[in-house]
Amino acid sequence: MSGTAEFRYRAFLSYAHADVTWAKRLHRQLEGFRIDKDLAGRETPNGPIPSTLRPIFRDREEFTGGHSLTDATIAALDASAALVVLCSTVSATRNAVNEEVRLFRWRHPDRPVVPVIVDGAWPDNFPPALRFEIAENGSVTNRPFNILGTDLRESGDGRVLGFAKIVAGLIGVGTDEIVRRSEREQRRRLRNWIGGLSIVTVLLAGLTGWAELNRREAELQRQLADQRRQEAERNFELAKNAADSLVVDIAQGLRHVGGMQAEAVAKILGTARGTFDRLASVAPDNPQLQIGRLKMHTEFGETYIAQGNLPAAAESYRAGFAIAERLSNAEPGNHKWQFNLALAHERIADVFRAQGNLPAALDAIKLSFAIRERLSVVEPGNVEWQKALALSHDRMGELLHTQGNLADALANYKKSQSIRTQLIGAEPGNGALLRDLAVSYEQLGDVTFESGRLAEALDHYRKDFELISAAVQSDATNTAWKRGLSVAQEKIADVLRAQGEQSSALDSLKAALKISEDLAKLDPGNAVWQRDLAVSQQKIGNLLTDTGDLPGALEAYRAAATIVERIAKSDPSNQDWQRDLVVIHIKIGDVLRTQNDRPEALAEYLAAFGISERLVRSDPSSARWRRDQTVVQDRIGDSYSATGDLSKALDAYQAALATRAAMSRADPVNLSLRRGLAVSNMKIGGIYRSMGEAQEAIKAFERSLEIYRELQQQYPQDLQLLIGSVLPLRAIGSIKGIEGRPELEAALAILKPLAETNRLAASQRKWIAAIETELAELAK
Repeated sequence: MSGTAEFRYRAFLSYAHADVTWAKRLHRQLEGFRIDKDLAGRETPNGPIPSTLRPIFRDREEFTGGHSLTDATIAALDASAALVVLCSTVSATRNAVNEEVRLFRWRHPDRPVVPVIVDGAWPDNFPPALRFEIAENGSVTNRPFNILGTDLRESGDGRVLGFAKIVAGLIGVGTDEIVRRSEREQRRRLRNWIGGLSIVTVLLAGLTGWAELNRREAELQRQLADQRRQEAERNFELAKNAADSLVVDIAQGLRHVGGMQAEAVAKILGTARGTFDRLASVAPDNPQLQIGRLKMHTEFGETYIAQGNLPAAAESYRAGFAIAERLSNAEPGNHKWQFNLALAHERIADVFRAQGNLPAALDAIKLSFAIRERLSVVEPGNVEWQKALALSHDRMGELLHTQGNLADALANYKKSQSIRTQLIGAEPGNGALLRDLAVSYEQLGDVTFESGRLAEALDHYRKDFELISAAVQSDATNTAWKRGLSVAQEKIADVLRAQGEQSSALDSLKAALKISEDLAKLDPGNAVWQRDLAVSQQKIGNLLTDTGDLPGALEAYRAAATIVERIAKSDPSNQDWQRDLVVIHIKIGDVLRTQNDRPEALAEYLAAFGISERLVRSDPSSARWRRDQTVVQDRIGDSYSATGDLSKALDAYQAALATRAAMSRADPVNLSLRRGLAVSNMKIGGIYRSMGEAQEAIKAFERSLEIYRELQQQYPQDLQLLIGSVLPLRAIGSIKGIEGRPELEAALAILKPLAETNRLAASQRKWIAAIETELAELAK
């Protein structure tokens, strides 16, 4: 190992946020450790012994739990002479800790790694990268790696011997030598203290007893007060850190727990919040405590969103926003507080968007953007703020895109792409920046694709793939980026498919499938990668369905179903995987229905309904499960309608309508729910028309038209709402006959301008000729 003088840090301290108390104590002890002068400079297997262990790198930022480390963290790892890992049952499950160990061992196999046990027992308290060998390509193998850990607990080595072992491991000497020198140092300090005490005794001998007693009493009281103050500060800091860690861990732990009702989650989080709020009442003006509360509300909001509890999420985010706004107003020049306020606006936008209230979401994002734009002007060289500004452009672009405002969406995506291109110019080999720029090109591809500019979209998607490939080359072990390659191939396939190049599209999908297969082989037990494999199969099934290769499509869907059933069975409480089963049953049912195998198709739909019904029963308040159930009910109604069982079809459609109506009353601004109400009324009207009940059919169609028109007033840029309104107009006009001319003419008035500006799909263009034929027949 080369000399440690070349390193910026003597060691990198890796730990989970739950172990922050241990981390702070060890960090303080290591940086305060005194190395004897006769030891400094001695050559050891670890290089020359330094004169001090300072500085020790300890990341003070909150761990996000993500797979990718920040550039600053990676740079600190590379600049550290050793790695100290706090091993606990929590840290063993943290992706950040495992990734730090994996990267350090892969990049610097000659540097020492020192495991420090603070909780649990091996192997449950060691991350995988510390239990297994690291391959040449940086991946974690299945070959065991044996390394002894130092146990700081009293049941293990204890703090004195354990600390000596850590120091010995860092500087490359025997533990006994560190222990002997520590004992010698303690004896030296004791002798000095006794000698000093003797001198003080002689000097004080001439003072009066009364003065001495009073001086000692005053000094004692001052020391006691100082000790109480320091102890109170330490206790408060420990309590704050413990509460901070507690509420964050609880929120993150509940985020993806299956089988828990929203009310139960809310109760648990409410209890955790009460714990933190009681602590906050002790020091209401402590800014760090307020930041902790802001972080708490953010984590709770994300958990509520994951659980589908949007009102609770809104309440949490608004509470966090109030804190961020108060801090920002108190110190307008504090850029950190301003940045937090921008994040708080963004969280509020998340709730509005989840509710379908896109105008309000866009307003919130604009407020966030305005702050970030100001900050980027104040510090144009701040890379993180430039990244955040690009992200704000992304968010505005996404909302405008969803509203159908493609021109403004495209403008925002281009601004984001411009910022990221400039950042890449400064760091051309930065894999994370390459991946960010790839996202911009993916978004540009999405808008141009939807605008019908297929050649331009294909160029953007291919640039996306090229940039992700470059990012992967910069770090071949980054599996998240490899997954991005699969997504880019699927996007390319979408364009090729729209261009009629079905064979080339299938080749791209097969390339995406190959990437998913390779990732799944790396870790067959990784359910996320297995799910990716199922998604790839499903997309191939979608393409084969379009080309008319129904047997091939059915084979692909059933291959996907096999994977989904296996991972769903491995964890029946995982509701997302249960939902995947609902989707794949619907896909298989759709193919069977197209093949006129109606009984089997209905069986698939009923199987999907059974799963969705169980999900609804597990949490009746979940909007997500109820929404899925309405989709399945629509399919069941379609199936009964195709077999001529109109009564059962009507029952299914009305059940879906009732669910959507109840959900819409609870969430009246949700665009997708109200659009669903319009669709349900269209389906019910169709059944009444088939039954010969014209007046009931017209009533249903008119309800659908009324909903579409209300939505058009709120979302005038949404093209699909405008096109959707053509369906009830045409249906009403067809039933009314000669009296329906106004409705048919209104439908034509909508369609023709859209056709002239190439904003209609080929199937929708056919409506124009059909309506004109109807009008011609009525004119006879």
